[in-house]
Amino acid sequence: MWCLIAHALTLKHGTFMIYDHLDNLNKHLPSLVSQKILSFLKTPPIEDKKFHIEDDNILAITSTYLPRLFTDGLYESHFKYIDLQIMISGEELVYYHPINKLIKEKEDRVKDIIFYKKTDQGVFFPITNKMFTLLYPQDGHLPTVGYNLDKKLRKVVFKINNSWIHP
Repeated sequence: MWCLIAHALTLKHGTFMIYDHLDNLNKHLPSLVSQKILSFLKTPPIEDKKFHIEDDNILAITSTYLPRLFTDGLYESHFKYIDLQIMISGEELVYYHPINKLIKEKEDRVKDIIFYKKTDQGVFFPITNKMFTLLYPQDGHLPTVGYNLDKKLRKVVFKINNSWIHP
């Protein structure tokens, strides 16, 4: 039930976190953006690296990592970029919590990140192959949580400049 609500939730101040199948990406992003992302995903690179797809307006960060426990992470959000998180291999949980209910701990505007004090609150979404989360600046999220802490995961996070698609 929550997935359907999160999928469709829109207010005057913008769209909130979206959880959906990759086949529906073009329903949530402008055509130019979704085409560039889907083109990149056709042959994702093997190396862990940051790629500039459309100057600083669309970045792709590929990474391989071991997942962590929920209790080992902090919720985060971003000032400038929307996060589009897509698993290449494996399965992780992305926890969601609106930032207006979180307490800010520290921020770094240069790195475009805000961290929030620990909380045991939130809703999680399993991100598997072909599923994604689209996380806006008002969406607190705690990614890279896993079921099997010994199994490496591979993911690409696209950073989409919010002001570029919502001028």
